[in-house]
Amino acid sequence: MTQKELSYLEDTLNHLQTMEKLLCNAKETLESSKLKTFVSKQITKTRQQFNKVYRILGE
Repeated sequence: MTQKELSYLEDTLNHLQTMEKLLCNAKETLESSKLKTFVSKQITKTRQQFNKVYRILGE
C-alpha cells in the first residue's frame, strides 16, 4: 500500500472514531427509547466499519 493510501485509511479510522464518540454523546442525551435504539445500532455499525478498515491495515 502506498503512503497516500495509508493516510486515507488513517483518516477514515479517525473519522469513524469521532463519529462513534458523537453517537455515544447523542445517545446519552436522548430521551426517546426508539431514537436510543436507532443510535445504538449506528454505534454498532460504526464499530464494525472501524474494525473492517483496521483489518485492511493488518493485511
